[in-house]
Amino acid sequence: MGLLPFRHQSLRLFGLARKVLIVDEVHAYDHYMQTLLNQLLAHHARQGGSAILLTATLPYSMREELVAAWRQGLELAPATLEEDAFPLLTQVGRATQREVPLATRPEVTRTVGIDWLTAEKQALEIVMAAVEAGECVAWVRNTVDDAIRAYEQLRQSHPDPERCLLFHSRFAMVDRQRIESDVLERLGKASTPDRRRGQVLVSTQVFQESLDCDVDLLISDLAPIDLLIQRAGRLQRHVRGPRRAPVLSVLAPEWSEAPDAQWLKRALPGTQAVYRDTSLLWLTQRVLRELGAIRMPEEARALIEGVYGSVAELVPDGLQEARWEQRGMQGVAVSMAHFNALSLEQGYLRQPEIDQWQEEREIGTRLVDEPTVNVVLLKRDADDELALWAEGERYAAMLSQVKLRQSQAEKLADLPAGDQARWEALQERHKALRFTRPWLVEDDPVCAYDALWGVRFSMTTENQGEGCEPAQ
Repeated sequence: MGLLPFRHQSLRLFGLARKVLIVDEVHAYDHYMQTLLNQLLAHHARQGGSAILLTATLPYSMREELVAAWRQGLELAPATLEEDAFPLLTQVGRATQREVPLATRPEVTRTVGIDWLTAEKQALEIVMAAVEAGECVAWVRNTVDDAIRAYEQLRQSHPDPERCLLFHSRFAMVDRQRIESDVLERLGKASTPDRRRGQVLVSTQVFQESLDCDVDLLISDLAPIDLLIQRAGRLQRHVRGPRRAPVLSVLAPEWSEAPDAQWLKRALPGTQAVYRDTSLLWLTQRVLRELGAIRMPEEARALIEGVYGSVAELVPDGLQEARWEQRGMQGVAVSMAHFNALSLEQGYLRQPEIDQWQEEREIGTRLVDEPTVNVVLLKRDADDELALWAEGERYAAMLSQVKLRQSQAEKLADLPAGDQARWEALQERHKALRFTRPWLVEDDPVCAYDALWGVRFSMTTENQGEGCEPAQ
């Protein structure tokens, strides 16, 4: 926000001056955020700060851009990077630039086998076979609706449905916090063999982002290689005695050397809505089929560069249109970042022709396809008054909210006119409800919410994708 015309922008930059800026999971930034990060790094270097960037799956080209941004801030000429070892420390300073290969701790050196699935039925059968064997399983899906559907099927088949758990982003914060605690209690580092036995977690990307838990068997929808590597990190993460060799089962379309534009959509329509550059998923499938496993760290560079490196000539003709469409969108994102960011090196000038502080401009730290809406869940109390979903909890106004895309929020029933005065009174008592959309769950005849399933739309609703964003 220090790069953008937000209120107190200069105070934010002053707070960063001469500090150590730490950025984790730097590879996960999209092109808009990466462009802003590059500009922030250049400014931070210019005013004497330091930065530590952490990532386990950084493509070579992105590392070059980050180094170039820092050198620009130090007013140094561009320099060539030569080392491709993994793990690697790259250090850039005013008087030095070093690339230092690092040793890997033995306990994080591992090989994860790859098993290919082509139908959801196969995934369901594998999960139930693992349950019968007393193992715990996680299935990471790419969309919320796919996760809900799989969870419903598994609960019907599981001998103890209470050992099935659903976790995605369409829960109110109070329920999301409870589910996170439940996941850690069932599958976390301190979980016991009896507690883990037969547990099934169906989740979206939220599972891979920050929870320190592990499972005996992991299934994942096909996703870009860096996300599959991250998901595989939750497979047999902790030492627990004898277990089967770790295998990641990947649900993907039938392999084709010459796929058409509908190759992914026919098998995983929701996944195509999330990952529109289908060439990345085809390249991921290709490199994993060639290598046969995820071997870390010795083949990390081959896996990453096999998808994000100079591989355009390998993309089949049927996927080229989607690839170029996304390249065009990425170019727009970069241009928007340059347009939105302040020209800090020019100082704070008020020139009408280049005025970057127009009050009516809406600037975001992220560039999203569709605006999001904070929806606050409401219920009726014993006196028929409106009450917050998390009534009685500390910070109930925040814990009762869920973030939805605008098109999703529009499917929810409007608040009855007779409750409008009650809603305004509730807003007066809880300032956190300003700019939120109220949703009286029990009065909605089409959409539903409960602590087990989260937000569910009508059966005619199309798959709603949950994008590959940084942890929220």
